[in-house]
Amino acid sequence: NVMPPPPSLRRGRDVLVTGASGQDAAFLIRDLLHAGHEVTGVCRACTRSPSALWRLATLSVVDHPRLDLVAADLADAPTVADLVDRTKPSEVYHLAAESNVPRNDAFPLDAVQSNVVASVNLLEAVRNLAPHARTFIASSSEVFGDAASSPQHERHPYRPRNMYGATKAFTHSLATHYRENHGLFVANGILFNHESALRDPAFVTRKITRYAANARNAREPLHLGNLDTLRDWGYAPDYVRGMQAMLEAPVAGDYVLATGVARTVRTLAQQAFVAAGVTLAFEGSGFGEVGYDANTGRVLVCVDPSFWRPSESVPLVGDPSKAFRDLGWAASTPMHVWIETMVEADQGHPNLTHPKIRILQYSTG
Repeated sequence: NVMPPPPSLRRGRDVLVTGASGQDAAFLIRDLLHAGHEVTGVCRACTRSPSALWRLATLSVVDHPRLDLVAADLADAPTVADLVDRTKPSEVYHLAAESNVPRNDAFPLDAVQSNVVASVNLLEAVRNLAPHARTFIASSSEVFGDAASSPQHERHPYRPRNMYGATKAFTHSLATHYRENHGLFVANGILFNHESALRDPAFVTRKITRYAANARNAREPLHLGNLDTLRDWGYAPDYVRGMQAMLEAPVAGDYVLATGVARTVRTLAQQAFVAAGVTLAFEGSGFGEVGYDANTGRVLVCVDPSFWRPSESVPLVGDPSKAFRDLGWAASTPMHVWIETMVEADQGHPNLTHPKIRILQYSTG
C-alpha cells in the first residue's frame, strides 16, 4: 500500500541523491544544480527535524526550483521502488547511511537497516525500474579496518573493525554483484576522511576548528584523545567532484578517493590554531601531553583518557593512483586551506537555521 507521490515529483527527473541532509550530498546537490540538472534529494531525518537541512541552506540551494526534497524511508522496499519508478533518474548517488560509528555498534540492527537493507532496496529498484541509470555507492575506508599494510588500494582485503565498516563492506560487495551479475553501471567510491565547514560538530575535525576559532573565549582546554592517531584527511568538495567523475567514466569501477598522506590529530590541531592566529606548541607525552599557546603559555589542549584509542599498527591511508590514472582526479585542496575555511566559518558563528522549506512527504501507509 504505497501512497502516490505528490504531483510535483515528476517522472523523468534527472538525478536522485539519497542522504540529502548530509555534508557530501549538500555539496553534490549544489554542483548538480549549478550544472543545470534537476535533482530529487531524499532524506529520512528532514521530517523529524527540518533543521537537519541547514547544510543545503548554508549553500543557498535548499529552496532551489529544480530541487525536490523528499522524506522517505529507504529501508521500505515499496517506497524505494515507487520513488525510482516515478523519478526515472539518469544518475543515482547513494550517500545515505548511519555513519556514527558508536551508534552503529550500539544498535547493530538499525545499522543493517540503514546501511545494508536500504542499499539492497535501491539497487533492486534501479535494476528493475531504471536499469540504464548510472549509480554511485558511497563506500568507506572503514572497510579496511585492521589493515595489514598501507596504503590501501581498491583490491586491498576488507578487515572491518566496527559495525559501520562491516555494513559498508557488505554494501560494497552488493554493488559489485549488481554490476557484474546484472550489468548495471554501479561505481563504488571508497572514501577516506573528507572534511569541510559542513561537517557535523561531533567529528574531531569540526570539534577542533570550532574550539580554535573561539579559543580566546574558552573557559577550559579542548579535550582530545590520542594525538598520535593518523588519518588521511581531505576536502569534501574535492571528493564530491570525484563521485561525479566516476559516473562520467566510460566503464563503472571501484575507486579509492584519498590524499595518500597521513597526518596526526596533533598536526591538524596545530594548523587549526594557526588559522585562528595562535601558535600551538606541545609538551609531555601520553595522557600527560598538553598543547599550549606559545606566546602566553596558556594550556589550550589536553589529552582526555575517556577519548583515548590506541593508534593503529598500520594507518588507514588511501592510494588514489587509480582515480588519478582513470579519472584524472586528485585531492587538490591543501590541508591548511580547507582548515582555514572551517575556522573562518566557525569564527563567523554561522546561523544554522533556514528559511521555510517545502518537504514532500513520501512513505508507505
